[in-house]
Amino acid sequence: MPRSARPSNPPGRTTTSSLRPRRRRPRTRRCATTSSTTPPAAPVMFAAISRCAGFAGADLSGVRAAIVAGAHVPAALVLEYADRGMLLQQSWGMTETAPAATYLPAGRTRDKAGSAGVEMPHTRIRLVDPATREDLGPGSAGTPGEILVKGPNVTQGYWNDPAANLAAFTDDGWLRTGDLAERDAEGFLTIVGRRTAMINSGGENIYPAEVERALAGLPGVREVAVVGVPHPEWGETVAVVLECPDGATRPSRTSAPTRPGRSPATSSRRGPSACRSCPARRPASSTCGRCAHRRCSARPGQQSIRPRRARGRDRRSRSGCARRARRMPAPPSGSSA
Repeated sequence: MPRSARPSNPPGRTTTSSLRPRRRRPRTRRCATTSSTTPPAAPVMFAAISRCAGFAGADLSGVRAAIVAGAHVPAALVLEYADRGMLLQQSWGMTETAPAATYLPAGRTRDKAGSAGVEMPHTRIRLVDPATREDLGPGSAGTPGEILVKGPNVTQGYWNDPAANLAAFTDDGWLRTGDLAERDAEGFLTIVGRRTAMINSGGENIYPAEVERALAGLPGVREVAVVGVPHPEWGETVAVVLECPDGATRPSRTSAPTRPGRSPATSSRRGPSACRSCPARRPASSTCGRCAHRRCSARPGQQSIRPRRARGRDRRSRSGCARRARRMPAPPSGSSA
């Protein structure tokens, strides 16, 4: 039968030739001999890499640009990699800005460690007062303000959500990011935290990222996180969670650096720290008064905070004896001891 007269296969049926295994190409060893040239990662990932056993002798010469973003970047982490010859370029952005809006040039990594850099090309950024929505001009260097972004990389809005668009965008098209930052005299931005995460302690605004940046330089501190917890007198107070390596000396409150113009007593107010209903003894959230742990059974309106109590051996033994006594059967009537 001529080739042109052969009937074609019906739809959905495969031919015998298509079932033949394809010849596999030999595997190469390029992954073992080459290195990543542009590794983007979060600060916690770079911090974990620096704690690896082989980090001190690793060859980092093949890295051309290392982008760090997604969370607060400690200046000590940037300087640690800079001493190894690897410059971490901090960037800031969000999904609505697709995604980067600022970047830190590699040449300014050392002298601007901890800064998010300057605006990306064709992107405009301005800072406004979180309460009054007024612009912070060039003379307000060092004053925290909310970041507003505008440019071709900014989204046009949220799909079928006019309420969200009204809350996120100004009348002239600027995106309200909710992030707070400071601008220095050269125009470099430093992220200080989220507007919703700001801690109001006795009428004073405390930014968690600012406290974390001050505590990250203490000796023996590997990771630091700052949250706000309710306080009966000040309304809210600062709670600090530190991760220190084994054998490290616990930092004292007197050794913590303070910002110029603020007394150490302002940042050393102590309050309740443990959630009553949480099995993990987590601190409660500053925004809703509830513990952030997912297994916590605390409910709004309850007093979910109380001071942490010591758990000694005597307390455990007494509670264990009480449980065993409740499980023991009652002695028969008329029996003598």
